[in-house]
Amino acid sequence: MTLPVTAFASDFSGLVTSIFVINGNAVVAMASGSFNGSVSPCSPATDSAYYIIDLSTTFGRVQYANTLAAKMTGHRAYAHGDGTCNGNPYGTVGAEILLGVDFRAD
Repeated sequence: MTLPVTAFASDFSGLVTSIFVINGNAVVAMASGSFNGSVSPCSPATDSAYYIIDLSTTFGRVQYANTLAAKMTGHRAYAHGDGTCNGNPYGTVGAEILLGVDFRAD
């Protein structure tokens, strides 16, 4: 049996450098890392990425908690975006919807 595998447009591994809330969404900036596969169409560079978390959902609040934990501990985070640019948090770049985030103490 073959299971389908979803390819994310931008899987990024790096440090969470900032998190802020705007219009009910958390915007996460990540840097000091790299993309696993395709560079995000929203990314201004190959070593940074921006993601949006919908804080109105339970799933979004769990992602927000994981992202805050990664930021506070300084550990590398692994983010999975949907590949679609949404919003303009810094006026010049877009951000992807965050589909998942994980971090580990390594």
